[in-house]
Amino acid sequence: METVATKSNEIPAGQTLLDRLELEGTIALMDALHTQVKTAHAIVPEGGGHFVLFGKGNQGHLLDQAKHFLPEDFSTQLRQVERGHGRMEWRGLKVRAVTPVQMGFPHVLQVARLARIRELKGANRKSRPFG
Repeated sequence: METVATKSNEIPAGQTLLDRLELEGTIALMDALHTQVKTAHAIVPEGGGHFVLFGKGNQGHLLDQAKHFLPEDFSTQLRQVERGHGRMEWRGLKVRAVTPVQMGFPHVLQVARLARIRELKGANRKSRPFG
């Protein structure tokens, strides 16, 4: 295990790790912090892999584009209901094909949005993240 260098953060450390991995034919799943152009380049053309990266506030333009293609009131293509552990959760997913030019981000081929409603003992919580 390697620690993140002093006066650095997880972004360059993640990119260094990607350089060390055999990515050919794999799918890298990383959180929103790693939604970076350099990271996308390390995974796709340099590594031969694919990625699932999440859009949040750290990439405002990318998030705006995702909201344009999949607005909050989207209809889902896939639905699932799960009950257990004192809660009920509804999930819906919508996926749309896009181009890197449309999204303003390299190597993007799809944008997805998840709708999730969780009921915990009568209290509802909604979220609609992008991936």
